[in-house]
Amino acid sequence: MTQSAYQFLYYLNQMTRSKYPNRILCYGDSVTWGRKPGTLERFDSSKRYAQVLQKKLGAKYELIEEGLRGRMAFGENPYFKHRNGFEQFKPILLSNLPIDLIIIFLGTNDTNARAKRGATAIARNLEKYILITKQCANEFQMKTPKICFIAPPIICETALKKYTMFSGASYKTIQLRDAIKKMGQDNKLYFFDGTIFSTSKHDGVHLDEKENKLLGIELAKTIKRII
Repeated sequence: MTQSAYQFLYYLNQMTRSKYPNRILCYGDSVTWGRKPGTLERFDSSKRYAQVLQKKLGAKYELIEEGLRGRMAFGENPYFKHRNGFEQFKPILLSNLPIDLIIIFLGTNDTNARAKRGATAIARNLEKYILITKQCANEFQMKTPKICFIAPPIICETALKKYTMFSGASYKTIQLRDAIKKMGQDNKLYFFDGTIFSTSKHDGVHLDEKENKLLGIELAKTIKRII
């Protein structure tokens, strides 16, 4: 196909996109998956923050949930196999294009004890998603999606109980908030502070039903200012 043909398809795509809902990809870990704190169960769709978000945004928006328990922002999880979020990201994004906004809600699993990564290193790894997003959009001759990074909630170590893999991660998640915020500002991208939500007293890592609902409601307000 000639370059002029590619250009024609690109502009045709942009013209027809206005007829469809704004498409949002929520890319995250067990919080996005909807894990019930202290259990191996999943919240039903009406109680997960992503579906609360969909309801609040309405029919002009189409939300795609892509959460995986144990997913790392970068590299394999020392505790679980097949959790390299960066490797998984490209095929997932390509299979869902066109996308108007990507919400990247990762970082918690990168603070685990065996990963041995500081907040700055985690933020640098998250920054790698920016380039791969541009490359995917260019590959399909589509507009580059906007990106919003969410700082994960602060881990409560006093409530960890059996989740000893996150021992020492509380302070690291506090630092991660500032590192992700700065990285987003440096790249002129969007940032949402997930540390304003409290992790459950049942495990210190995940959000309970109430916090899922609040996250969905507040995130909807931010998204409406973006797209």
